[in-house]
Amino acid sequence: MDTNPTPREVHVYQPDKTMLRQGMGEEKVYYYELEGAQLFIRDLPNSTIRNEQEIIRLDSTQLVLRKNKKPQFEGKNQQRYELRYFSRLRP
Repeated sequence: MDTNPTPREVHVYQPDKTMLRQGMGEEKVYYYELEGAQLFIRDLPNSTIRNEQEIIRLDSTQLVLRKNKKPQFEGKNQQRYELRYFSRLRP
């Protein structure tokens, strides 16, 4: 597993319900809401939901999010999702 990805992307969640994403020479502000284990991320404060993710794990060292995706094939009984792993940065 690559523990030193380049370029590094950093997500900074602030108490004012903003998330700053830094990486690849860009900075962008997003807005988030928490409802139980659901994390909703928006481009603008009152816009429609950009994406919905489930918090699978959150502790002092790691955040794991699950995002449901549309199945690739037609038919029933399919699940497709993406897991994203975030590690806390050490100062």
